[in-house]
Amino acid sequence: MQSSRSDCCSYVVRFACATALAIVLYLPIDTAQAGSIFDDNWTPPEAPQPPAPPPHDPLPAPVELRQPDAPAVPPESVTAPAPTPPARSAIPDHSSLTTSRKLLREIYAKELKERAAPARRAFAGKLIADADRSEDNPTDQFVLLSAALAAAEEGISLPLSFQVADRMDNRYLVSGLALKIEATTKVSAMKPDSS
Repeated sequence: MQSSRSDCCSYVVRFACATALAIVLYLPIDTAQAGSIFDDNWTPPEAPQPPAPPPHDPLPAPVELRQPDAPAVPPESVTAPAPTPPARSAIPDHSSLTTSRKLLREIYAKELKERAAPARRAFAGKLIADADRSEDNPTDQFVLLSAALAAAEEGISLPLSFQVADRMDNRYLVSGLALKIEATTKVSAMKPDSS
């Protein structure tokens, strides 16, 4: 029984390593420009380009179909269309980001000094909570989410990194998939601490 459990664990570890290696080797990643939100030369990720509109083909003339025995739908049974999701915001301009990042460094000076992985994970959670409370200020919210992503990566937590990447993808014109790939690359390159 112990041998089969050991074989299963060994298989899972080998599969996870092979998957991480495949992601690192076969996906084009431009990490040269990406840095930590805490760096002075940090630049936000580029917004994905919108897909090109399909070529316009003239539509054929509408055909009128009539169903003679179809019951009439009473007006009160007509449902309202589903609400559309809120529009995603553009990445704030560089000068606004710089101002907000400076304020972030002042407010979180104590947390920035703690470099251990558990402290970084806790810091990421605090930044996410603060970002949720700053929905009225998109620039601060973007900087807080970007910092939370960097802290989650430095805390060697892919689940937390993915959670932040999804929040950024839902609120801003960034590629959540690209953020997740970059986080996977960074986290897989780090050595976990003993905590």
